[in-house]
Amino acid sequence: MDTKIRCRWANSSAEMQFYHDKEWNVLVDDDSRFLEFLCIEIMQAGLSFESVIQKRNGLNDAFNNFNPCKVADYDEKKIDELMHDDRIIRNQKKIESIIYNAGMFLKIIAEYDSFLKWFEKSKRLTLDENVILFKKHFKFVGPEIVGEFLESSGLVEKEHDKECFMHPNNTLIKKRKP
Repeated sequence: MDTKIRCRWANSSAEMQFYHDKEWNVLVDDDSRFLEFLCIEIMQAGLSFESVIQKRNGLNDAFNNFNPCKVADYDEKKIDELMHDDRIIRNQKKIESIIYNAGMFLKIIAEYDSFLKWFEKSKRLTLDENVILFKKHFKFVGPEIVGEFLESSGLVEKEHDKECFMHPNNTLIKKRKP
């Protein structure tokens, strides 16, 4: 671990620091990444975020790098296999919701070409309206999961802590801008 000042939540491990510095709140246009970020937030429910980040490699392996086409095809045998995979968080409701949500991603992609294009149609919604939208389409989503997903995936902008080296007012960031 290095000595940079980060957001309070990002200091407990090298994995958390990497996630904070390179991925958190950075918008990507990759449906598999959006599914991964949603999965991470679902898996975190009731647990520490670090425990999920520690299992991230196992989650990626177990869920075929969150390829929605592959995950949506998981059957009861695959669910049973996942329930015995100690590399992941073994919660059947969470696992089943991820599989269901992958299917919803496929439906959205078929209609809008990408998850991002679908979301951009509703970008001006409040958090409460986004929760309602997500609950219409996805399972195991509520205000906290939706809010954290929107922030982590970069779909809504979220500032870093004022002390964090990534905060826009920090001189280190200003020096890095062209």
